[in-house]
Formats: sequence, structure tokens, C-alpha cells
Amino acid sequence: MSSPAAEASSGPGAPDGVECPLFDVHVSPAGHVLAVGAYNLACASPDGGQHWRAVQLDNPDGLHLYAARARGRRTVICGEQGIVLRSDDSGATFQRLKTPYRGSFFTLELPSDDEIVLGGLRGNVWRSSDSGLTWSRWVVPSDAAVTASATDDQGQVLLANQAGMVLGERSGRMEVLASGLAPINGLLVLPSGDALLMSMAGTLPVTLKHEVQRLNSSGAHK
Repeated sequence: MSSPAAEASSGPGAPDGVECPLFDVHVSPAGHVLAVGAYNLACASPDGGQHWRAVQLDNPDGLHLYAARARGRRTVICGEQGIVLRSDDSGATFQRLKTPYRGSFFTLELPSDDEIVLGGLRGNVWRSSDSGLTWSRWVVPSDAAVTASATDDQGQVLLANQAGMVLGERSGRMEVLASGLAPINGLLVLPSGDALLMSMAGTLPVTLKHEVQRLNSSGAHK
């Protein structure tokens, strides 16, 4: 079985046949895999990684792709210089979305059918409730880069950043659920509601503040 990076077209900036770093891999319950990485590297497997195909994207500058998520037939990819791409046909085709921020997005979540939440440089967190047509900024209590995220079983979005903080929706705004940690690069919500973090200090189990409330698009509590 060859690697996805070897079979996929690596795009501008990386010669053919040169493997590029992968930055994120999304695996659906049905075993569909989407891997994204440096220099527009994007490849998909329908069978758990046995076979791969290159994914064609509107990314002529070969920008790095940092995160991918899927929900139903929708797939979203985000990356360098504010690039965001959306597919509504299970990743067969993608269209590029306009976003109000031109800095890099490192992570994203799809908490509901029409919602997209993006996290990136300088504490930028942006949310769309209409599949990416319009965006509003979530104010967060730190300007550190948001580099990891997760969505729990209730559709609650959690974010983590390079300041060692885990953030969640509470009382109408994003608040700190855990802090004082090493810079965080990965976040997994556990069945207990607490988190497992991938950080510069290794893998860390963390107890979070609970009673976090989900917000609707108007900012009211659900």
C-alpha cells in the first residue's frame, strides 16, 4: 500500500514524487479518509486507506492545508492565508469560500448541518451559521493562535491554543475551561466530557469546567 502523499499531486512548490507533510486526517465512520497537508496536498481514500486519489482544489498558489472535517455529505478544508474550501457532495468537488480574515486557519469544526467554526492565528475564531455565506467573529480571551478543536456529543465546540488554554462556550461567550498548560496541538473530547490534549509536553488528560452551555445563532442559550 503506497502512502497518500506519494500518490497525490503535491501542487506548486513541491516537485512531483516528493512526499509532503500531512497536517490532518479525517476518517468517517464508514471508513472514508481525507488527508490534507503542505503545498495543496489533498487526497482521499474510499476504503480506509487501501487506495488513494488526488483531490482537485481551487488552490493555485499551493497554500498549505491544515485541517479537514466532514459531516454527512459536507466536507470543509481550511489552511494558510485564510483559504477555506467546501464540498457538498462527499468530497467529489470543492468550492472556495470567501472569509473576512486573511491569516491562516489551523482548525475547524462542523457542529451542525449549516455551521462552520474556524480557528487560527492571533486568536481569530470565526463562525458561519449559513454554510459559509456570512461570518461573525467569536471573541476569545487570548490572542494566541487557536491550533486545535473538537465538538462534543451535544454539539459544543471546544478550542485550544498555543497559550495552553482550552476554551468553550459559556454565558454567551467563549471562556477558559482549562489553562496553564503547554502549547496544545490536538484535542479529543472523552466520554466523561473531559479532554485528552496533545501538547508540546506530550499527551495530557485534563479535567474541564462543566455546565458549558450551547448557544444558538443569536447568542441566546439553548
